[in-house]
Amino acid sequence: MTEQRPTRARFTVIAAICLAATIAYMGRNCLGVASQDVRADLGIDVGQMGWVMSAFFWAYALAQVPAGWLAHHIGSRIALSCYAVAWSVLCAGFYLVGDIWAVLALQAGFGLAQAGIFPCSAGMIRHWMPSTQWAFSVGLMGSFMSIGGAIGSAITGYAIEGIETSWLTIPPLSWRWVFVGFSVPGFLFAACFYHWYRDRPEIHSRVNDAERELIRRTSPEKSRAPSGTSWLLVAAEPAMLLLYGQQFCRAAGYIFFPTWFPDYLRETRGVSTGESGLLTALPLLAVVAGGIVGGAFVDWLWRRTGSLRISRQLTAVVALAACAVCIGAAYFVS
Repeated sequence: MTEQRPTRARFTVIAAICLAATIAYMGRNCLGVASQDVRADLGIDVGQMGWVMSAFFWAYALAQVPAGWLAHHIGSRIALSCYAVAWSVLCAGFYLVGDIWAVLALQAGFGLAQAGIFPCSAGMIRHWMPSTQWAFSVGLMGSFMSIGGAIGSAITGYAIEGIETSWLTIPPLSWRWVFVGFSVPGFLFAACFYHWYRDRPEIHSRVNDAERELIRRTSPEKSRAPSGTSWLLVAAEPAMLLLYGQQFCRAAGYIFFPTWFPDYLRETRGVSTGESGLLTALPLLAVVAGGIVGGAFVDWLWRRTGSLRISRQLTAVVALAACAVCIGAAYFVS
């Protein structure tokens, strides 16, 4: 009797996670490239646009824990589907804005809706992927976030500017229609994801016993926190504080590119809107390689050394140090 081969439903789950990240970041990143047109249309100055940009990230940060809690209690299938519908409705809503307050409200709502992507995806990876592939899966998801950002930036630039060549002519679009266009994939994703996905492989009809066993035998035993655990004390642990600092510095550097980098290129390098979108896509695409290679490297180093300190901590230290060197070197670029 031949041994049953595992089905591959887990890879479809990872594909769904990556697709959700791509779609979300397409809509999230288009405002930076469109900012000049938005400011001119609504009479917003640069300082006010800064508040508009930051509204998304404040809401996104504050909603991470509540969104994760909700996903944990109702399951990623319902939660991520609802989040996708919500951010798509809000993205389309940009077509109707008439002043800064409407843009601020939509940006904040956009942040609230997209805050659940990472918690939902983390739960999906936890339930569906062997633990030896967790880091690679997270790295792959992060890479597709940047792929979405790169696609969104490039499309926005050329959609607003239009394309005119000897063989192709596309008239320019209003920035409002660009947002409407980016809302459509989210609605389609929500419908397909809700139809196909199940929160656990045990209840999915496309998963055979061999795949369930493959996932189960590599998963760590479930554990509960000791009774009386103070989560405030856990949050104040030195290791946690260092992780907060790492994430703060990483995010601060990353956020510059989808927000102010297009304006920087237009105002200091004299590039067009289309070119600014394309050039903004380049550093985001570099993150793709880093995420995929980095995730695979961390998993390999963990298998090789058996040390979380070496595979996780040392890798992060070296990567952030390299980022600091690159930022310092950018000062000397004329």
